[in-house]
Amino acid sequence: MSKLDRAAILAMEPGRELDALIAEHVMGFEVANREYGVFIIDGLNKQWEPSTDIAAAWEIVGKFDPEGFIVNYLGELSAWGEGWHAVFCYNHHVHKCSTPEEAICKAALLAKLESEG
Repeated sequence: MSKLDRAAILAMEPGRELDALIAEHVMGFEVANREYGVFIIDGLNKQWEPSTDIAAAWEIVGKFDPEGFIVNYLGELSAWGEGWHAVFCYNHHVHKCSTPEEAICKAALLAKLESEG
């Protein structure tokens, strides 16, 4: 996976780079134009921004077992810290992020990274 590791994924900001990694490695889309976030989806060039668009982020969840996925907001008293957390239960991914979109993207990339070993 493009020489990424857990720390690099968690350090990424939402945007084109994170979107491209999700598109390629999780969704299996071909990149048409990385700079503009355009991917080949169902044979068409489409802009797809899962790290900032909740509808696109939910498409990622569909690639995994939806029954084994949780996304929620935890307050400041949480043991995991305040912020959005995404959990793919079968791999126990918990990621604190500013938005649910970012949490979903990072949890999915980490699940993929770990599954590829």
